[in-house]
Amino acid sequence: MSDCVSVCFLRLRTASVWSGLVPVAAGLALTVCGLSSVHAGGFEIPANGTEALGRGGAFTAKADTPLALEYNVAGLAQQRGTHALIDNNLVFSRYRFAREGGDSYGAFPSVQADASRPFYAPWFGLTTDFGFFERFTFAFGIYGPSSIGQRTFPMFVTDQNGMQRPGPTRYDIATTDLLIFFPTVAVGFRAHKMLDLGFSVQQASAQIKLASATYAPQSLPVFPDSAACTKQAEVAGCDSVTRFSGTSYDNYLLQLGALLHLGRSVDVGLNVRSAVNLGVHPMTIRGTVAATEPLYLQGAGIGAEKMDGEFTVWLPWVFRAGVRYGQKLGGVQLFDIEFNAVYEAWSWLDGTDHYLTLKNPPPLVNRGEPLTLNLPHHYKDTIGLRLGGSLFMPMTAESGVTMRMGGFYDSSASADQDLRLDFDTLAKLGITAGLGFSMRGMELNAAYSYQHSLTRTVTSGELRIIDGTTGQPVRINDQVAPAINNGTYSGSTHVLSLGLLLRFDEWRAKKDSGSQGL
Repeated sequence: MSDCVSVCFLRLRTASVWSGLVPVAAGLALTVCGLSSVHAGGFEIPANGTEALGRGGAFTAKADTPLALEYNVAGLAQQRGTHALIDNNLVFSRYRFAREGGDSYGAFPSVQADASRPFYAPWFGLTTDFGFFERFTFAFGIYGPSSIGQRTFPMFVTDQNGMQRPGPTRYDIATTDLLIFFPTVAVGFRAHKMLDLGFSVQQASAQIKLASATYAPQSLPVFPDSAACTKQAEVAGCDSVTRFSGTSYDNYLLQLGALLHLGRSVDVGLNVRSAVNLGVHPMTIRGTVAATEPLYLQGAGIGAEKMDGEFTVWLPWVFRAGVRYGQKLGGVQLFDIEFNAVYEAWSWLDGTDHYLTLKNPPPLVNRGEPLTLNLPHHYKDTIGLRLGGSLFMPMTAESGVTMRMGGFYDSSASADQDLRLDFDTLAKLGITAGLGFSMRGMELNAAYSYQHSLTRTVTSGELRIIDGTTGQPVRINDQVAPAINNGTYSGSTHVLSLGLLLRFDEWRAKKDSGSQGL
């Protein structure tokens, strides 16, 4: 999902000042915020769509609604007629960080990401057999990962003594605001009464805005006050606020699914989603990088620079497997229980590192040629476990209430040394519950999930402040400045989901039968 790309380029407008800089004093400052984090099992909320959320995300072997587009495309084959699904997740997240150590202002205060507004994760899908295909079902959908798409930590905070001071997270993340969505087309095929198959093509599109602080500890004779930046790290007057804004639309993913029906009671589901662009090349976010000059350089003829930038990330292979047991009466599912396992194979990709390319740097940077920087993140493979089920209670011959419950576990996606704040990559435990009311041709669903991110204390962090004049870690008295990601991480997330499923053939049949009775 990351390590937010931020590039600060400070340009001295007079030749005399340029001559006083080292060759790399182009003022390149860099922090990284990888987009890929929003779409990994260790990163995202484990369930999307209201019915699946109520079941703890255990839906790979059920897959009998348009949600099959995400969980198992083979499940499309069992959907006769025309169905439409509209869901929306409202995500309320709290993420906290108590950083180890302190700065010139004293011990670092504990901070929490702004949770004043929810993040919306809508979901839409349509399936149809066009009224005459007996073994094929076609589908279209558009949705995004159920994730924390907005996260803001304060650039300045008020500590317990009432003193305003720089935020302790500013070199890692200030703001992340992103939208990812997957327009999808798919087909399901009933190969045998016991076997369904499915295939889909997805476009991966993204819009992203990122902001963070970088450091410019350059000591210049014409600016003697800047010497303070070389004597200690994390001086607010040496900070530059950098912003990246970009989009990407030319990416694709493929899915293959299989659903095996073992008698009337047992279903086994498998689904594989490819790495982005089949792992051949990464997802590229194209946009603009802009930055402000540090306070000690303001008014000195230095202006913010804008450059074209490209940020590249990878999305991994994702494998889902599920087994389900259920009982029916008269064709109506009375109850079921399902277990799923989800594996995300980051280690299969050589490109789990991120890359930032400056397309048009000034002549003094890399002689004006495009400059590519390797930004390693080292994501780990993740394993997710889901358990859930449902109980149906009929009310009339054509209506009833469905109760759903579930739980899940996700392993952490980051090692201690790489743990960051942009997305919640901690291990997670969660519980879910849902309720559905169905009548002929229509089903209304609601679900709730609580997710607890397991508290984690990091003492071996390797994330450093980047020197804005060299692109290397800041050095104070010939020593690399302390890591900025040591400390205690914790979080929690609440999700409320609402959805509407329409079965048009049943709805039309009901309407027609009512008209005939008049």
